[in-house]
Amino acid sequence: MQRVPITKEGYERLKFELQRLQKEERPANIRAIEEARNHGDITENAEYEAAKEKQALIEGRINDLCQKIGHSEIIECGKNDHDRVVFGATVIIEDLETGENVTYRLEVHSTSDDPKRYRTDEEVQQWQKRDPLPRFQKYLMDKGLLTDAEIQALEEEIQNEIKAAVERTEEQMKELSSQPAIMFEQIYAELPPHLEAQKEELARELEQVEETHG
Repeated sequence: MQRVPITKEGYERLKFELQRLQKEERPANIRAIEEARNHGDITENAEYEAAKEKQALIEGRINDLCQKIGHSEIIECGKNDHDRVVFGATVIIEDLETGENVTYRLEVHSTSDDPKRYRTDEEVQQWQKRDPLPRFQKYLMDKGLLTDAEIQALEEEIQNEIKAAVERTEEQMKELSSQPAIMFEQIYAELPPHLEAQKEELARELEQVEETHG
């Protein structure tokens, strides 16, 4: 299993979001589904449909967070080799002409982090202009080795791959909506105790819903 580097701060943010979803959002959503069922026929029940859609989003996000946390490798930034720049390292750059110091951090904490804390949009745009890929594309086109038609075909191929990936994800979300406990089966060969406890808790909650509404 490939490990994904993450800072301790980013890891704690993911755990916090996961706990909030499991302990607050999920129970509240289950109650909302119960209340909507009590309103009568669920086939034309907008509140029920909305609650089920939200359930799919919640369970999908929980599944995503569980996978990220399970695959994470916390990098102790304070213990890095000070002779080289690695993931999570904080680097101080000094302008020798002005003496001004600028602090940078290599990569963001995680997908929940805000890189604007470390650099401005203007600075990002300046470096994007130096991106070697567009420059290499221009070079190939100037040399007659690449055409607009080939670029368009490649872009269409990429878009089709993205569309197919989105469709697969949507199907998985539907499966999670009808079988939320399945998310526990896609992370570990053997569940750690804390996830086993969460799985049992979810099973009890779903059983209560089934007993109440059939």
